[in-house]
Formats: sequence, structure tokens, C-alpha cells
Amino acid sequence: MNRTASSILILVCLLFPNFGQAAGGPTDFDSPLGISWGLHENQLRDAGVRITQTRVEGVLTAVIMEDLPHPLDDTDTVIGYVHPAYGLNRVVWKGRPIHEDLYGILGREAFDAFEVRLSRSFGDPMSSKTVGNEKFTEDDEFYECLGFGNCGIWMSLWQTPTGYVVLQLESKGSGTGQLVLTFDKRSLTDGTTAAEQAVSPKPSPQEGSATGESDS
Repeated sequence: MNRTASSILILVCLLFPNFGQAAGGPTDFDSPLGISWGLHENQLRDAGVRITQTRVEGVLTAVIMEDLPHPLDDTDTVIGYVHPAYGLNRVVWKGRPIHEDLYGILGREAFDAFEVRLSRSFGDPMSSKTVGNEKFTEDDEFYECLGFGNCGIWMSLWQTPTGYVVLQLESKGSGTGQLVLTFDKRSLTDGTTAAEQAVSPKPSPQEGSATGESDS
């Protein structure tokens, strides 16, 4: 192992010592961070999860969760998205911001190490890693670029039999980035994810027939 690879491995072990555990660990897709899919807000509380905030986003309820069964270290925020019919359908983990990183070196190293570990579980990802496409083109404008329109993106996506895992390095302003890990589960009935349901929720057959009657 060369010096660069060793440095990256040391960095990810320091930031995420519990990362990469076997099934049942924080990155197990069937129970991300130890939470089972399909739970509703009261069931999450019954499972010992502390919900500190809630907000409605389309058809979904976003809940800020703490005291998770299998947390990732260096956590800033964990958000669960609960569908009224399907229950918990999406989990978003946000790491603590990475500061004093004008060139994005620390953020990219942490991203790469995280990506390697996820690839061991889910295979090779589909990735898009590009910066400097417009406006913010200087080396020390890495995060400004990530935060501006189509200037740049740093993301990898893995498809699982029942959903998606997405890792993204996001901008928190000049010299500051944040790793965001999303677990998105498809609905067992229509194959969509929570995000897709939130954008275009599909009415039930009963709702459709009622609409038809009111139009006539």
C-alpha cells in the first residue's frame, strides 16, 4: 500500500471507526444505521430512536433522528423520511462539516475512502466527479463550484436489489464541505423511491375513481 492510500485509510478510520461493519452495521442496506425500513414515527420512538424535529415535505414527513442503534461516528445530522403508507423509506446521514479545505483535498480523500468501503458492500458505483465547468474555475474555489448550478458535482451511486445508496460531497461555503450518505428504498408496490413519491405521488385507485366522479 502506498503512502497516499495509507493516509486515506487512516483518515477514514479516524473519522468513521465503526464504518464497514458486517450485516447489521451502520451501512447495511436492510437496516441503515440499525433502523428497519417501514417504521412510522411512533414505531421509531418505540425502537428507542429520539426524534428531535419533524417537518412535512410533500407527502413525506422528515424526522431528525438521534440515539440510533448503529450510528456512524462524526455524525452531524440524520434525517429519516416517512411515507404515510410505506413508513420509513429514506435515510440521509450528514457528516460533520470539513473545514479549512479550500482545495477540497480533505473532502475528496474522505469521499474516496468512504467510496471504497461502500463498493466492498455494493459493487462498483456510477460516479460523477467534475468541477470547474462554469464561473468557479480556480483550484481554491472547489466548494464554491460544488454549490453553484452546473459548475460541479462529486457523487457516487450504487443500485441495490431494493433501492439506491448515494454518497455525495456537498458545499457548505468557501473552504467547507460535508459528506452526505443517502439510503433510498423503493416501494414494494410501485418500484419508486421516497424521493420520487414526494415529487409525484400516485393516487390510489379509489382516489382516481373519486376524482373521475367529481369531474363528471
